[in-house]
Amino acid sequence: MLQGGAGHAADDSTVYHRLMSTRNSIESDSRHTMDASNSSPGDTSPRASLLSLRIRFRDDARLGPGKIALLEAIARSGSIAVAAQSLDMSEKRASLLIESLTAFFGEPITLTDPGNDGVRVSALGLDLIEAFRAVESDARASFDRHFSTLAERVRKSG
Repeated sequence: MLQGGAGHAADDSTVYHRLMSTRNSIESDSRHTMDASNSSPGDTSPRASLLSLRIRFRDDARLGPGKIALLEAIARSGSIAVAAQSLDMSEKRASLLIESLTAFFGEPITLTDPGNDGVRVSALGLDLIEAFRAVESDARASFDRHFSTLAERVRKSG
């Protein structure tokens, strides 16, 4: 049995179905970002820098777009090395980020997958992706309501 992020037990079947659902979502919409225009990661368009979300649980426990992108890439590829390469990151850096998340939460963020000699994102890791993307979506909607016209004025004057 795996432990879910909210203290709920999740069996391998449940985790597998969540992983597949997350993978399908990620593969069908690879445009997860932190900006108001929902552009692709690494986008340098004018709207790409409008909103950036970073969650600080405590000073040494932070969660932001880089760690979430890494978890999503691992969910897609089943490999830390492949995920790191897809994000132009060293495998060592990716491993350190995963280790830091595991240390923050006190339980694994990725699990070895003996069936294919790879790794998979744990139930907690999936919870982190889902929660981060939900907060990001809410923040983007709030930004659009409150700041979109002001942001356009800044761009025109700069």
